[in-house]
Amino acid sequence: MSVPISMQDYAWLMMETPETPMHFGAVILLTKPQIGTDEFADKLFSKLRDVNAIGEPWTWKINPDKKGLLSKHEWIVDNNFDVNYHIKRMLVPGEGHMEDVLELVTYINEKPLERARPLWELIMFDGLRDNKMAILIKVHHAFADGTRFMEYCSNWFYDSASVSVDDIEGFCQKNSLKRSQPKKKLTQASKFPNPAKVANLFSGTIKSAKDISYVLGREALRGFGVVKSRTPAFYTGPKTIVNEHVESTRVYAFVDAPFDRVRAIGKAVGGTVNDAVLAITAGAIRRLLLQNGSLPDEPMQLMMPVSLHGRTDEKNSESSEGGNQVSIINVDIATELSDSVQRLKRIVASTKQGKSDMEDLSLFAATFYTTFFQGISVGLRAAGLDRIMRPLSNISLSNVPGEQKIKYIGGARSDGLLPLSFLMHNNGLFVICNSTVNGLSFGFASSRSALPDLSDIKQFVTDELELLEQDLGLAVGAAPIKKVRTKDTTKS
Repeated sequence: MSVPISMQDYAWLMMETPETPMHFGAVILLTKPQIGTDEFADKLFSKLRDVNAIGEPWTWKINPDKKGLLSKHEWIVDNNFDVNYHIKRMLVPGEGHMEDVLELVTYINEKPLERARPLWELIMFDGLRDNKMAILIKVHHAFADGTRFMEYCSNWFYDSASVSVDDIEGFCQKNSLKRSQPKKKLTQASKFPNPAKVANLFSGTIKSAKDISYVLGREALRGFGVVKSRTPAFYTGPKTIVNEHVESTRVYAFVDAPFDRVRAIGKAVGGTVNDAVLAITAGAIRRLLLQNGSLPDEPMQLMMPVSLHGRTDEKNSESSEGGNQVSIINVDIATELSDSVQRLKRIVASTKQGKSDMEDLSLFAATFYTTFFQGISVGLRAAGLDRIMRPLSNISLSNVPGEQKIKYIGGARSDGLLPLSFLMHNNGLFVICNSTVNGLSFGFASSRSALPDLSDIKQFVTDELELLEQDLGLAVGAAPIKKVRTKDTTKS
């Protein structure tokens, strides 16, 4: 059995380099149940490693016989699936502090996934203080996008603590695909194409071709300044310290912010939670670059993925093909402005324009738009032109909804998660924001060569949140921001 790798999924494989592995993931934080604490970790690990219950797509790997750009790349089942490689258990060294876990996570997450195996790993960390434990899950972007990954995580949680570890399924088992049903034998009539379906497919193809031509032409006109837009064209932002080739070592910082406070900021100017997240992030990054004297005079730009899951059109009957269904918009984050409210308003206008542009495109055209710029990035890097050109965008941010209620895994309470992102050459700062039981969890990732120290980012996020509340006339500091956790490693 084989499953085609979609064009967008394969683009993530093409973008990968030794310094920029294209995987991402999260650290799930748990508090063990009070009853059966001693044997809980053993039982959970046994559930995770039940190889007989691990099904597709977790057993898929890239077909090594399909090579080259013109090949029809595909997933095939790994008949030598090694559960010992994919699912591991580690005892946290030292006194079991969360910082010790993050040191391990940072080092592990810098390592690329092996292309000869299914593109994911799961590691359970035990031995933490205060009855805590953590689980790292890392997956390749060719395997899933952020929305699908968060669905995988959410699917594993249970609403009740009464479901014991003996009665749950492992992460991969819970998210395995149902086996395909046998195909029906074709009748004589069904061997001929349905005229209505052919006409519908033809119509969808024509619309997609028109959409692609239109959107690429519009992007070119915006890039040359012929057409003015609140949404800037790609490759027009300033070159900053985060827009160089990155190295393989990473620096991470994590901070939680109250959801209600962030939502109130967006609502105050007719925007969304996502707009407020962008404004807080833009202000924090502005402070960070001002601190080290590297803030550009031009406004910085932010590349933001937009999920297309659930969309349909004439050409694609459903948006389930491939692990990725995402498009991108480029947002003006107005970092040259010192006025926080004016910055927020410009971000709101930019995101509205970008989303409006995307709504009129067919599903195929919207996904092609993303893949097109992925291909441009690969080509420029191969030609060595990316070092002298302006970047695709300055930074990236992905805001993916997650679980906001208290959930459980075999009686263990979920205490939220820490999002882990990938980096790209010339885009050495990536932020992932997930909604969790703790509110909004920000995960900052940078290349050590670009931003070696993110220890102040928590204070900057705090300052921007409070400044926006103050400038908008909202109640300041209605709820505390959770303690930040930072970690970096340097390879010898």
